[in-house]
Amino acid sequence: MTDDPPQAPEKPASRTCFVCSKTFVSEGQFCPFCGSQSIDASTTTAIDIYIKTKMDQEIARRFTDQSSLIREIGDKAEDIVWRRLRYFGLFLTCIAFLLAAFGLKTIDDVSKSIIKETSGKVDAIKGGLDQLGRDVDVQTKRVADKSSEISLRLEQLDAITGNAQSKVAAYQKRAEELSDQLEKRISELGTKVRQVSMQVDSVSVRQEYPELGQAKIVTYKGGKWDKAEKKQNEKFINIYIFPYALGDFSNQEIESLVKDLRAAGYTTLLGMFGIGGPYLSGVGELGQVQGSPAEASVYYFTKDAEQISAEVRTIALRNLPTKSAETHFVDSAAMGTDDPRRFVIENSGLDLQIVLRPLRK
Repeated sequence: MTDDPPQAPEKPASRTCFVCSKTFVSEGQFCPFCGSQSIDASTTTAIDIYIKTKMDQEIARRFTDQSSLIREIGDKAEDIVWRRLRYFGLFLTCIAFLLAAFGLKTIDDVSKSIIKETSGKVDAIKGGLDQLGRDVDVQTKRVADKSSEISLRLEQLDAITGNAQSKVAAYQKRAEELSDQLEKRISELGTKVRQVSMQVDSVSVRQEYPELGQAKIVTYKGGKWDKAEKKQNEKFINIYIFPYALGDFSNQEIESLVKDLRAAGYTTLLGMFGIGGPYLSGVGELGQVQGSPAEASVYYFTKDAEQISAEVRTIALRNLPTKSAETHFVDSAAMGTDDPRRFVIENSGLDLQIVLRPLRK
């Protein structure tokens, strides 16, 4: 009988404990669940194939040995029988002569007795050979049953392995899905962190510089001033009183001044003009007088307003307790570009300004 070497099975994707049937989660040599030594599926399959092959070979060899033994026993029994027959034949011949001489039994009776005895011994040997054959059959059946049991156990092991592989594949797929979700969440969190950081930076900048990037505007009494409200041929005149000169003028005096200016056709604007937008700054006096200024100054901003500035000076002297008043032309073009007075003069629409200083005692 030719011995065919066992073929190595394909290595499975994962390993399963042969004792507790749980899936190995590491490359260790012992099961982390029951402590049994790790045997991968390829090794157990190879062992089972090897055992089955050796069992088939051993059974075949035993059948061959038993057949040879039976033939050997039969041959020996046959030799013994013929040898004994020859001895018996010689013995019977002697007996026959003796019987013939003494007349006790006939030769035929002696032959029958010898044949009967010999036949009984042959039957005993044959019965022994039959019993040996039956023992061989029983042994063969036991081997076949054991082989079936091993095959069933291997099928169960294959089913467990397949189930474990399916679970491992499902767990791996779930792990990949969770990994993708985690990466997406991390990316979204990073985006939100950047957005919050930008918002915090924006709030910090706005808190520190709330007017950053705004355009400069003219302000009047702290609020935004729009010269577009000025009508055609309307004359704007601003009255500005130095803070430390407020005690030198009464309400009746200022009210009388405003009344006469309105009667002369002027729109009076009491208070301080300034700049707003990226920064806040009050301007106050729009002109500048060298030396010792008079108690009242009338500034005009165009050459065409020189005549009406003299009229305004007269009205101021008539209504106020000032002893001196002067008129001055203020050329905004001669001022620096960063001079706040220039920005107010060019963007406020003012025609004149009355500045009241402390009275000389």
